Amino acid sequence: MTSHKSLLTVLRRFMPAITIILTLVIGGASIARIPPGHTYDVWSHTYRISAILNGSHTHHVKAQSTFHHGSDNVGGKVDWEWINYSLEHYDNWDPAVVIADTITVKDSKGADVPYNNTAINSAVTYLPQLVGFGIGKVSGLGANVTFYLAEILTLVANALCMGLAVFFLPRWRIIVGLILPVVNVHPFAISADPYIQAIAALFICMLYRATERKVSTKYLVGLSVVGVLLSMGKFVYAPLTLLLLLIPWLQSAFATSAISSGGLDADPSESAEKENSKSHHLSARTWIPVAGTCCSFIWLAVWMKLNDWYSTTPGLLPYHDMLQRKHDLMTKPSTALQAIKSIAYSIIHSQSNFNSMTDTKRIRVFWILLVILLVIILVTLCTHRMPTAQKTFWLLTYLISIGILLLTYLALWLQYTPKGFVGVPGMQYRYFMPLAPLWVLCGLVCCSAIIGRIAKPKVGRQ
Repeated sequence: MTSHKSLLTVLRRFMPAITIILTLVIGGASIARIPPGHTYDVWSHTYRISAILNGSHTHHVKAQSTFHHGSDNVGGKVDWEWINYSLEHYDNWDPAVVIADTITVKDSKGADVPYNNTAINSAVTYLPQLVGFGIGKVSGLGANVTFYLAEILTLVANALCMGLAVFFLPRWRIIVGLILPVVNVHPFAISADPYIQAIAALFICMLYRATERKVSTKYLVGLSVVGVLLSMGKFVYAPLTLLLLLIPWLQSAFATSAISSGGLDADPSESAEKENSKSHHLSARTWIPVAGTCCSFIWLAVWMKLNDWYSTTPGLLPYHDMLQRKHDLMTKPSTALQAIKSIAYSIIHSQSNFNSMTDTKRIRVFWILLVILLVIILVTLCTHRMPTAQKTFWLLTYLISIGILLLTYLALWLQYTPKGFVGVPGMQYRYFMPLAPLWVLCGLVCCSAIIGRIAKPKVGRQ
């Protein structure tokens, strides 16, 4: 028994490093196995990164791709190096590759090409790729070497974030540390996904720590900053930052004298504070998480306003049709009802993008597991093994995560669903993955409470 406990202690201690290694191994194997052009929307992301490095603002372009056709395309100026590279590696997998014959605005350095579906992503989302592409551009590396360099840097950045996320966990390090590399979809990809998956995991694990123990003011600042960074990724995950509003309540549930000593939660300045300054710290602990949520949604509102003049998929739903649909959604009950019916149909039938059988099966499994998780949460609410604040937190966590999924369906209905289509196309299982750490932790905490409640009477009878 002692040897088993010792082994678990060692595993728990080194789990952040193990998570990093597993992520690097799995991602590295995928880099070797998956050729350029075979990750989600890779050429749209590649064009977007090149345009950012060129300082090219998003504007209307006349060039087209199979995915971006019609007259509502937007994009930027992309280096010929990447246009030619995408054309050389195109094998009918990613339809976002530009159609060379449609390029009209060009010079010796590059040309205007479309990338509507990635134009809405901020530069922050592409930080590792921007470094890789920037190094390649400055040093004159070839496109192929630069592409793989960017993938490697992206994988390393993702792995470090995953390891840091596990490091912050007060409990469940081994389980979560082993699961994170598995639910990490293409952590190396030239895409916004590695950023979202890494920052979401880091935010969720840091948030969970603040529900289990007293944390420092500096920690709350870091948690709030990570929340803002999450909102600067895909907008649908921004509602997660609403959970920051519960942190002051959860922290106040701990004894005011229970500030952790030593370790990463320690704040020497707090432990030395005098009695007359305690109210100042209580105020800071309240307003820092609130400020984090406010900054997240202010960023979101400004960024969405700056990018509301084009449609992400004009080939499926032209901009003016999308605007009309959005207007009708807000003003006509019949349109809102239609959206609800379409989303419900899509969920019930596990619709996926391009009717992918793999995605369909995975989406169906996710929804079944989410129903089971809801039952577990409801049972937990009936136990007395968890404080009210934590029960409320996990229930709201679940509801917000479901809201994020419904918001994703709504966004796809507004931007991706052609007229007359039954349901909502475009859903992919990878949209569920950034929320997976949240669901895993919720399930572990609730199951632990239920098992503790069942075991307690047995202990009393002995």
